[in-house]
Amino acid sequence: MKVIITGGGGFLGSQLCQKLLERGSLTGPSGGQESIREIVLLDAVFHRPATDPRVRQVTGDISQRDNRIRRRRFRGGDRDLPSGVDGER
Repeated sequence: MKVIITGGGGFLGSQLCQKLLERGSLTGPSGGQESIREIVLLDAVFHRPATDPRVRQVTGDISQRDNRIRRRRFRGGDRDLPSGVDGER
């Protein structure tokens, strides 16, 4: 399973990523447990590099109107987990 975490460079996103790596699996669309093969972190800024080979950091802005980031970089994502709510629309 591939998991995408928006806001992955912040405190909540990095904590969520760490817990998912420790857990190692999530419930998939079929209802069964599926192992996490990749976690993609999306954020405008990352303060430190990823240390786990299952983690890929993507610098960008999910709110970009043209959505090129989502189409090109997130193909095959099974879960998209926002790490926080900013209140913007």
